Amino acid sequence: MENNKDADINRWVAERLNTLDPGSEFHPNAALALARFRNLRQTRFRRTRLWGWTAAVASVALLFVLALPETRAVAQHWLNFGSVDMNQSGATLDRPEYSGSQLVRPADYREWIYLSSGLGMEYNAAAGGPENFTNVFVAPWAYREFMSTGKWPDKAMFVLEGRASETKGSINKSGHFQSDLKSVAVEVKDETRFADRWAYFSFRGDTMTADAMTGPTDACWQCHDSNAAVEHTFVQFYPTLKPVALKFGTYRAQAE
Repeated sequence: MENNKDADINRWVAERLNTLDPGSEFHPNAALALARFRNLRQTRFRRTRLWGWTAAVASVALLFVLALPETRAVAQHWLNFGSVDMNQSGATLDRPEYSGSQLVRPADYREWIYLSSGLGMEYNAAAGGPENFTNVFVAPWAYREFMSTGKWPDKAMFVLEGRASETKGSINKSGHFQSDLKSVAVEVKDETRFADRWAYFSFRGDTMTADAMTGPTDACWQCHDSNAAVEHTFVQFYPTLKPVALKFGTYRAQAE
């Protein structure tokens, strides 16, 4: 009974028929039931074999289609789209959201892609004052787009987080480590909302919204426009992104 081949099924049914008492009044019904069982098993075996061949042929055809470069590109596009859609449906706000004219502070930016950290690289660092750390995060979907093209897509967002630097704590006696949050600034590329495409926002304390400091008259905008290696971003300080920009020819070497 463990072998589904037709010959084995027929042999098993024939053996059971031979064991029946010829004089039994139940012999016709038993024979009919066994014959029906044989037909059902044979039909199911044929269907199973047909589905198996169908699945195998379909799998080979799918692999052949996916092997084509154009198909792989389309498949990757839709996979990225689905991934973005899943991220958008979650708790993380990774595209700009506005309340009137103000940008809403992205609450879960620490779940984004970490790009790099600096020490003492703040815009308004006081001479002789403490040097703070700055950590840069970018929205995951924008990061994936950059890795594929070397360019930042519209609606890309970056967070510059400032944290205090300390030198003595626990087993550390001379190195530097991060501690309290000092500032949160956001850079947005929004071509439909800002004439100059890029805008900058500074969130003070626990404020949840901020006005844009945008335009050629703004110090942040001027600094990024004059010194950034890729559009308005300091990719020259992001070691994982610089090779990507060089590969796609979007890196501005004079920014170094």
